[in-house]
Amino acid sequence: MNEFLTGLKSYGHAWRLVWKAGMWPLLLVPGLVSLFYFPIITFLTFRYGGRVANYIRDHWLPQILKQKYSVWLITVLLWLMGFYLGFILFRNVVMILYAPVLGYISGKTEENSRPGALAPVPSTGMVRGAVRGISMSLFSLVLAIGGFILCCVMLIVPVIGQVFMAVLLPLWQMFLAGHGFVDPTLERRSFRVRQSFRFVWGHRRRVMGCGCGFVLLSLIPVLGWFLGPTLGVVAGTLIALDLLPAERAQEEARGGSAGILPAG
Repeated sequence: MNEFLTGLKSYGHAWRLVWKAGMWPLLLVPGLVSLFYFPIITFLTFRYGGRVANYIRDHWLPQILKQKYSVWLITVLLWLMGFYLGFILFRNVVMILYAPVLGYISGKTEENSRPGALAPVPSTGMVRGAVRGISMSLFSLVLAIGGFILCCVMLIVPVIGQVFMAVLLPLWQMFLAGHGFVDPTLERRSFRVRQSFRFVWGHRRRVMGCGCGFVLLSLIPVLGWFLGPTLGVVAGTLIALDLLPAERAQEEARGGSAGILPAG
């Protein structure tokens, strides 16, 4: 629990660093994307929810259930699922569009958090680093949708399905969000995708705390949409910088032969 709270508290450090280092203009980009994203999700949900409900009634429901109230109930459920799915995918959509500047924000965070130090230059180069960021966000998007579908299927199992949807799905989304914010720092240190996932899984409680901070900010309309993505990247960078030395020390204590950190 302490690790989780440490990850959550990293947003306080991120907030102070953003304003101290003059990085606040970087809050604008994801906020502007969000101002278009949520209205579009709302429009699509209300526009097509009723049509899908009618299709389900006409083709999937037995005759005894083809009543007006059933269409209304299905429509409401589809609206709720649409909004929920749109919310949990918000980070992935923003991060895909935000990918070209993620490395820059993370690098500036590292430099400003350690005066006099320069952030390592990604061995993959700026363009390939942006491609990796987009690829990781797309992969995370697939995992997020997969987790959502699995939890929806599990709803047919009493109690267990409700636990999956109410507990495990939010934790899974927090982990994916936290990983997306930590990864740019790992990418600069030549972590491969598998190494990156192994690293964050080894520190999953703190990473989930980082993801939880983003989720909580995203629940605040407009203001949270501006603050969440950039503060998440800054917080994730600070978490990675805090964990890497300890991880390196553990690797050296084990001999460094079977660890998850890249050599050097």
